[in-house]
Amino acid sequence: MTVVDIIMEPAETALLKAAKQIGCRIQPGRPMMDFQVEAMAEFFDIERKDRGHG
Repeated sequence: MTVVDIIMEPAETALLKAAKQIGCRIQPGRPMMDFQVEAMAEFFDIERKDRGHG
């Protein structure tokens, strides 16, 4: 099972901590937002200075 939280700060929310403790895979919010911004930039043909993902 994967538990996803869209909150960006803190990276590991109480929900994600609890899920991790019982063995779930977790997905924090920041990477999701980074990839959404990249997809929007590509869609609108906008060049981004920062293309790193962590």
